[in-house]
Amino acid sequence: MSSLLNLPYYVAAQVGVPSMAWGGTGVAKTASIEACAVAAGKVFHAFLPTHHLPEEMTGMPAVYREENMVRMVPLDEMHDLTLPDRWWHLDEANTGSSMMRAVTLSIVNPTERRIGRLTFAPDLIVTAAANPPEIAPNATPFEGSVLNRFFHWKWETPVQDFLTGIETGVYPKPSIPVVKNSSIGEMAWGRKIRLFLESKPDFVETKQVEPDALSFPSLRQWAYVKKGCAGLDSVGADPKVYVKFVSGCVGQTAATLFVQFAQAMDLYSAREVMEGKATVNFNDKLDRLFQLPSALIFHAQMAKDEGALTDDMVDRAFIVLLTLGEKGMVDAVKQPLSAIALIKPGYRPPQQYRERFGSLLSQIMA
Repeated sequence: MSSLLNLPYYVAAQVGVPSMAWGGTGVAKTASIEACAVAAGKVFHAFLPTHHLPEEMTGMPAVYREENMVRMVPLDEMHDLTLPDRWWHLDEANTGSSMMRAVTLSIVNPTERRIGRLTFAPDLIVTAAANPPEIAPNATPFEGSVLNRFFHWKWETPVQDFLTGIETGVYPKPSIPVVKNSSIGEMAWGRKIRLFLESKPDFVETKQVEPDALSFPSLRQWAYVKKGCAGLDSVGADPKVYVKFVSGCVGQTAATLFVQFAQAMDLYSAREVMEGKATVNFNDKLDRLFQLPSALIFHAQMAKDEGALTDDMVDRAFIVLLTLGEKGMVDAVKQPLSAIALIKPGYRPPQQYRERFGSLLSQIMA
């Protein structure tokens, strides 16, 4: 399975991650994606936004005189997407008008999947393909909100299959894995993502999107990472493939750090530490200890937002941070201690902490 071309794209689509294929014209994108749909037992719909108007999707007004009512009647294809086992492919996606993009996002977004009075089937698979703007007629750049709804994949052209077919007249069908039971691994990947983001909170979301970026972190994209990585597990993907997939969701920098983290994950859970479910070995490896300060801030804020932050949880965070400071990591814990104290206004460390750490606590909290 690991050698298959475009494996992350096929897998991501099947686990419910809207997937965008970027590649030149005439490189078998749509034909290969349709073959994947057929292999997965889906009814394939190719939709070109340049061939339609927004009202065709949302519905054309139709007068029902006997009921004294006007109803919006959408395309029959939109009705078909309410049935199970459908695969909807948005082709030449960047050539449609901005008005069409707003409408198609209602189908693309996995948590929405409705237009007007139509609610699409929960197992609907959504994919898309686009040519580079410089070779696509009337193409315009995607807005950040559109980009962030897709996993982005640079299409790998099946050259060998083409060479075989051009000589023999029979083109080989692409070998496409059918994903089954991928949800089994989602919890494990969810834990990896949580621990990574606790230790690297700057990667939770992107505050400012770079002009040429296709992929960047957001809560939505990290949810895609969880589903896609579990899907790759289910088909026995090569470890090298994971970086490519995650990069298409959250960008190269976040992906490289996350995959390295996930493959060597042996970190403390800040949540479990603050809830008293895990204890910290202060003689542990430095990389395990250094991730704790920022992770404790992250979880303290999250617990406060949930209305679940207690004095006991802050006590446990403080004892960890003060002990790290006692062991020489003063610079690493000073800001987290102040930050957590601000997150829990009015908090005062227990008397035994003040007695034990004395001048260290005064120095840090000054």
